[in-house]
Amino acid sequence: MQVANTFMHSREADILQDYLESRAAKMDNWVIIFSDLIILEVALRGEVALFVIMIRRKSFKLIQLTPWWIDKAYLESRTPLPIVSNPGVSFPKWNYCDLDGQIDAAAKVAQSALIFYKMIQNNKLPQEKMGDELLDMGQYKNLFGTTRIPSLNKDKIKYGYQCETPSEHFIVMRNGHIFRIPAFDSNGNVLSLDQLKNEIKSCVIPSSEIVNEHPLGVVTAEHRDKWADLYSKLQDSNLESLKSVEDSLFVLCIDKKMDDIVGVTPADLQSLECLHGGGCNNNSHNRWFDKTLQFIIGTDGYCGVNYEHTPVEGPAVASLMEFICDQLYVSSSHSIFHYWTDKMDHSYIQLSMQLAYYRIHHKQPSTYETATLRKYLNGRTDTIRLPSVESLIFTSAMIDADDDKKKPDDNDLMHMLKYAVQKHKHYTVQAMNGNGMDRHLLGIELAASDLNMPLPKIFSTDAYKKMMHFNLSTSQVPTRNLITMCYGPSSPDCYASCYNPQDEQIHFSICTFKSCPTTSSYRFARELEHSLNDMHRVVQHSESIPRFRS
Repeated sequence: MQVANTFMHSREADILQDYLESRAAKMDNWVIIFSDLIILEVALRGEVALFVIMIRRKSFKLIQLTPWWIDKAYLESRTPLPIVSNPGVSFPKWNYCDLDGQIDAAAKVAQSALIFYKMIQNNKLPQEKMGDELLDMGQYKNLFGTTRIPSLNKDKIKYGYQCETPSEHFIVMRNGHIFRIPAFDSNGNVLSLDQLKNEIKSCVIPSSEIVNEHPLGVVTAEHRDKWADLYSKLQDSNLESLKSVEDSLFVLCIDKKMDDIVGVTPADLQSLECLHGGGCNNNSHNRWFDKTLQFIIGTDGYCGVNYEHTPVEGPAVASLMEFICDQLYVSSSHSIFHYWTDKMDHSYIQLSMQLAYYRIHHKQPSTYETATLRKYLNGRTDTIRLPSVESLIFTSAMIDADDDKKKPDDNDLMHMLKYAVQKHKHYTVQAMNGNGMDRHLLGIELAASDLNMPLPKIFSTDAYKKMMHFNLSTSQVPTRNLITMCYGPSSPDCYASCYNPQDEQIHFSICTFKSCPTTSSYRFARELEHSLNDMHRVVQHSESIPRFRS
């Protein structure tokens, strides 16, 4: 397996400019002025030099930031894993409608996943690239056999590839019951489809018809410290059962039918089943949310994955799901939105979401977009930020275009769109090259802690706090098959939007909290459709159509 670049560039001086630009489009003038004075003070006093100290003291590399990032973003978090941390990912709908079909699908998914696991073990996965640059493939080895272990204050990760003896089993859950199923024969070969189906039919189904009144898996959805406390008490009485789940390659959840919800489409119900199981009256008790991979086998052809986010990012999971779809010969032409996409890229899509939010709330959203750092060894993600000054100008002008008296010329709108796209693309490249602002700021913050130095004043400004509160959390997970990912909002008033741009269509998955009175997934979807149509009109009516794709 080839190794990607090791070093991430440091540009401790340039992050100040990025910081200023990022919140110039977001903050009130008085906050900007006050924040600028603080930044100037920080620069003059040399507090940004904390990052330089870390470079000199520890030959700072991305490989050293990644464990810090994992601790900060995941393991130290005490919030329950479902919704906010663990994403749910839906397969295309498969054609079965009875228990035999469900068992058949479960066996096929398990067998395909085990074949993929063998490919990882034997270094048979094709090397992934971004353009001509190699991407680090290390996350794939984290997929199988890995489990998050609850612990007070900070969880731990038990990686499957680090175990002395590789796992040879997986877990099947049905109605809250847990079963250990062999994965390989005596020669180390993946069990045949008939063998896997027979294991499920003979071992699982007869012993799981009645719902388990005390399902252990449900506690994995608890607050992490509460689960950690119970986990320590279970070590004496249930050690072998816990170890069997933790050491397993993955969990296969054979679900019961989800309760219908008025006004909720089957696709939305499938997303809820994959994201959190639908509550304990449905299938939330039939989960082990600490496990990196949970395959969800629903009724009536609705299947998917729930994955624990700490060891892997979405693209690795999506690649596994693509492989499973290919093994099962699945194809689907279903779409949510059909749009003109031959000249559309992620910057264009991001601006459509900016416009949709602005139409609802009449303000610019502090926006998170995932940037991959897989060009670097053990790289995870950085943040691509919006709004920019250019996106603010464009969205404001588009709102003015709703008023015929103030309506700008389409050519002027096209130029504004072009500059906003170019600005976003520029920062995207910066972030993916290791020159984003957020991980550098994280490095400064953690360096201060590591050196027992006072936290720089940047981190206590109103501007910084507002900038770190996201109104829109977005991610792009492109696939050939119709595989849709969803995840919960990062804050109560946030929209979570994951999108899959394909050749002739885009698929959006939009999540909001019902408890928030100011956000609505359905309204955002309507305004997003409105925005895409309006932007399409501007591009069509302008004198020249720019080639957005690089």
